[in-house]
Amino acid sequence: MSRYREIVNDIEKDIIEKNIPGVCLNNLN
Repeated sequence: MSRYREIVNDIEKDIIEKNIPGVCLNNLN
């Protein structure tokens, strides 16, 4: 579970850095 969370956090950081719309964040949930 924690390993999955680390991956999600990395993806979220990548999305924020690239300014990708929040739709991508919703798909992760």
